[in-house]
This record gives sequence, structure tokens and C-alpha cells, in this order.
Amino acid sequence: MNNIPFFSDNEPEQIRENSLEIQGILAAEELDAERLQIAVESRERLILKFLESEKTPEKSLLRDLNKTNQELTQLVNKMRSEQQGVLVGFLRNRKAVKKYKK
Repeated sequence: MNNIPFFSDNEPEQIRENSLEIQGILAAEELDAERLQIAVESRERLILKFLESEKTPEKSLLRDLNKTNQELTQLVNKMRSEQQGVLVGFLRNRKAVKKYKK
């Protein structure tokens, strides 16, 4: 996948490790959607934990985390739309085949 979101080098270690995992999943030849979902949910928990523990996190880091999350959301929504299109096409073709068989 060539639309890998921006990940900041300033992320705390645990979030950075998670970011590398997400990058690996997105760069794989075949997307593992379940693994991606688990990694993104884990990222959310890690960020919330970080925000709770930091009294005054750097604004630049917060901007970077927000930017990455927005890009991930856009990417996942695009992938979901593409898959819905594939499924709709499949269902239409299946219906046409059934109609033809009659």
C-alpha cells in the first residue's frame, strides 16, 4: 500500500513501536484488515494513556498525532469504500448469473 500516513519521529516509544507495526501492516503486499484494526485500536489506547500521564504534552507532538490519526481515518474510510464497491459489484454479478441460469 503506497498511502502510508505520516508518523512523527517524536512519538513516545510505545506509540512509535505501534506506528511501526501499522506501517508494516500497510506496507504488506496483502492487507490484514483484522491486524490493522487491532493495531489502530491499540494506538488509540496508547495515546489516551499517554495524554492522561502527561500534564503538558508538546503541542507539536499533539499536532503530529492528530495529523496521523486523521490520515489513518481517511485511509481506512477509503479502503472501506473500495471494499463496499467490490462487494456491490460481486452481488450484482451474482444476481445476474442467477437470472441467466433461469
